[in-house]
Amino acid sequence: MKYLLKNDECYKIKVYIYFILLFVLIFLGTIIFYNIEKDKEKKVYEKYGDKCMKEKLNVHKNIKKELMKEKERLFTGDKSKKYFKDALVNLFEEIDTCHRVNEDVKINDVDSYQVVSYLLSISSTIGNKSINHVTNYGCIFFIVFSLISIPIFVSMIVEIYENLINYQKKIQLNKRKEIIKYRFSVSITILILLTLTLLLIKYLETTIENKKFSPIDVIKNTYEIFSKIGYGYIIPERNLKFIFIEVPVLFLGIIFYSLYVDTMVQLIRHDFPKCLYKRIGRRRNVIKYLIKSDVKEDFGIMKDYREMK
Repeated sequence: MKYLLKNDECYKIKVYIYFILLFVLIFLGTIIFYNIEKDKEKKVYEKYGDKCMKEKLNVHKNIKKELMKEKERLFTGDKSKKYFKDALVNLFEEIDTCHRVNEDVKINDVDSYQVVSYLLSISSTIGNKSINHVTNYGCIFFIVFSLISIPIFVSMIVEIYENLINYQKKIQLNKRKEIIKYRFSVSITILILLTLTLLLIKYLETTIENKKFSPIDVIKNTYEIFSKIGYGYIIPERNLKFIFIEVPVLFLGIIFYSLYVDTMVQLIRHDFPKCLYKRIGRRRNVIKYLIKSDVKEDFGIMKDYREMK
């Protein structure tokens, strides 16, 4: 197929294949993970809700008893509140001790929306702890799914990046008008990305569950997701909007941010040292050792695509 199709067509076909594979993996993974974990996760969720319930009921009963004792003391003329105060402190300490000793961790009840978010965060290496596997089968699924999906996601990003670099080289060989068109297309791309980001911010602001966050908190949360620092602590409302609006925007944001990081790495490793060498490095030969080698070696995803022809 590579010999029958143009390079641009091959690139599009490969990106489509990666995207479809990733979509199928997340779709099948959602079904598998949901069926593996739903019953156990529900029990753990209910168990956490019932944590220290026995102690709470005992405290309620004891408070009533202490109130009756306090009334009796008042009738007998004992106006000291020390006994009642000490009794209340002991009861609250009993609840506090239970919560400290009990190691049950709060987890969210599993639904399909959270599973999709969880699997997307695995594929893109963001990390999402809104849900987690609690069974051995869920742990095995997590390992197998990450081993398959992460290379596919990274391959798709690298494929897009490689095509952009090749496109830039072709334009630089053409006329000035083509360079202007290229800059214009880059500007439009950045504008679209910023628009999508603002839409995501506005969406998150209006769908947060019973919590109030400032615009700065939402911007920080969006940046954490795009930069793959973490999935953030602002959890959106779980509905179809999350699947069809937020997930595509997050997907695009992750890709563009990854391309930005890779471009900056190439700039630091290759372009900037080379510029220094041309200006001042001829007298100071040590600078030439900072320049990336021009020998064309295949380093996988760490390959310098600026050297491609």
